[in-house]
Amino acid sequence: MGERPADAMSRLVVIGEAPGHESYVIKSLAVMGNTGRNLADIAGWPWGRYVAQTDRRNLFDTPQAAWDTRAAAESAQRIEATLRQCQVLLLGVRVAHAFSYDDVGNYEWEQRGRILFARIPHPSGRNRMWNDPMERARAYKFLHGLI
Repeated sequence: MGERPADAMSRLVVIGEAPGHESYVIKSLAVMGNTGRNLADIAGWPWGRYVAQTDRRNLFDTPQAAWDTRAAAESAQRIEATLRQCQVLLLGVRVAHAFSYDDVGNYEWEQRGRILFARIPHPSGRNRMWNDPMERARAYKFLHGLI
């Protein structure tokens, strides 16, 4: 696991794919549905703390019928241009790919300028990786102290 530098930035930005059908109307609800609840549960974060202490964004503002790789990469570029001195948690392989974060494994930090990036498996209820207690333990160890 790539260690987070001792002088790591304090703001955590969580980036997901697209909103669920229940939360796409209001951007501030990004990563607040089942994915957000699963993430907070896996990390051991109290829900209120997760909501108050993270900046949550999605690559897409509306639910997507099909994944558009090019549009995701363009959105990632726009988002990255707005980030300054923060830690960015990429949720899943597709989000990591959109940010050109393919060569770094899960639970490893990579610094780009003044931004730290890391990725975890997507915390959706459909991702079977979370059925493995060892995977959940690795994720908890990596995520728990971030907020």
